[in-house]
Amino acid sequence: MEPPELLGLGDSYLTIVVFSLVVAVLFAATRPAAIHTAARLAARFARALLTA
Repeated sequence: MEPPELLGLGDSYLTIVVFSLVVAVLFAATRPAAIHTAARLAARFARALLTA
């Protein structure tokens, strides 16, 4: 079973492709913010280790 089918969106090939495309675009759109946040957390952790 494909994820769109599990969500009740249908099981056609076009539905699967469009669903995958939408998910990929969402991941691509949020990737810079996620990487920036992870880098800031790592920097804070490193600074805390160095100053403690």
